[in-house]
Amino acid sequence: MKQFFAAVALCVLLLPSVALAQSAPPPPMPPQRPDMAGMRQVFEQVEKIHRAERTQVLAALSPAHRELLASIVGNMAIAANPDHKAAAARLDAALSPSEKSAVLAAHTSATTQMHDAMHAMMLKRQAAHGAQGTRGAKRPHRQHHTPTAGELVLMIASGHGGMPFGPPPPGMMRDHNGPPMQGPPPAPAPAST
Repeated sequence: MKQFFAAVALCVLLLPSVALAQSAPPPPMPPQRPDMAGMRQVFEQVEKIHRAERTQVLAALSPAHRELLASIVGNMAIAANPDHKAAAARLDAALSPSEKSAVLAAHTSATTQMHDAMHAMMLKRQAAHGAQGTRGAKRPHRQHHTPTAGELVLMIASGHGGMPFGPPPPGMMRDHNGPPMQGPPPAPAPAST
């Protein structure tokens, strides 16, 4: 008999919590994660465009100007306070008109390709999530400094290839799959044959 009363008392105690659990609102939906595979694909495409731009820019330079570039970049690497403007001005003064034209054309082409890749990803995302709610407020178009050929050659040779958000802080790089890390990125795994 004592067991029966204990069971009834337990049910009476648990009854309010069961009723509250049934009337509680459903748990909130987790925030939607962006299409990580699509973003990774665009980042890989942008990196490929940067490599192609670098190849085109270096190919456009005469051997003497490639040596000058190597000397300038090397001196900047060991300088206590590297002067990017002076280095770019020195390159601008040395480059021939045809070299400048080729550098600017390679950069314009790469920028257009990157813009198109990002725009296509945004359109794909909007289509996947529906047009409502995915459009942000239009941002005013800001005037950007148009880099000179010397500045572009310097950025591209330094590995910053005209990135729209500028170079990462010194010594800080971000791996696409994890947290910030110090030093150079890990070496790629050797290809197996």
